Amino acid sequence: MENYSILIGREFMRLQDILGLLSQTYWAKGYSLEMLEKALTHSLSFGLLDDATDIQIAFARVITDFATRFYIVDVVVDQNYRNMGIGNQLVEAIVTYEPLKSLRGLLITKDAKELYKKFGFEEYDITCMQKPCIS
Repeated sequence: MENYSILIGREFMRLQDILGLLSQTYWAKGYSLEMLEKALTHSLSFGLLDDATDIQIAFARVITDFATRFYIVDVVVDQNYRNMGIGNQLVEAIVTYEPLKSLRGLLITKDAKELYKKFGFEEYDITCMQKPCIS
């Protein structure tokens, strides 16, 4: 994709841009700057930069032990750039990233199953459990 750059690593992430992206989601509207900074410190971050505007237009985090599994979370594309292949670029960057290529990938999605199927993710009939946050 011309005019876009893939960003990998915490040092390349644009925190204010990411907060704006996450505010467009139903799952991460309440993220604070401090929470985001901590999350990025303990994750492998991927982003997509619009070179023309110098704005980060997509973001995803990967939680991994780099030995057995990786877990994709917080995947978001700016609403003004959706349906342009940006999500495909972002997920492709993750699954082809050399340290992750041979690991089992996991994720939870309510509405993007078709996107992830393109990259080899399969649906399983398993129980997902959650321990809610304590405020």
